[in-house]
Amino acid sequence: MIAEANRPDGFTLFAVDYQMNRGNSLYQQAAYNSAVSNGWVEYESPDAGLGTIGTYMLSNPPPADTSAPVWDSTAANSSSPVTPRVGVQSVVESANIGEVIIHWDVARDQDASVSYNIYWSTKRIVPNIPCDE
Repeated sequence: MIAEANRPDGFTLFAVDYQMNRGNSLYQQAAYNSAVSNGWVEYESPDAGLGTIGTYMLSNPPPADTSAPVWDSTAANSSSPVTPRVGVQSVVESANIGEVIIHWDVARDQDASVSYNIYWSTKRIVPNIPCDE
């Protein structure tokens, strides 16, 4: 879902939690889980309704983003979760001549502006394979 939300034509994930006098440590944990770990917009209602505007997140914003993105498998929610993998996972030839399809896992970050740089070259690289003579 995070990968889809962060696409240029994506959407904003909005998390709602209810304070209900549970205490600051639980409010901070909710903010951490939503905003810091996942990059979602966090809203905490002071009661059990959405009609009351809460100010907790305004006066207690999550800490600034100082951590690098965390790689996460796009299969994390499947019945057989995959261990997070860093980098390009596969390159597949496209049906269109001269095009390839590149697959990689998503990087989650508090700041949704994670970007990926892909470099390519027209020079063919041949591995140095020792031979027996």
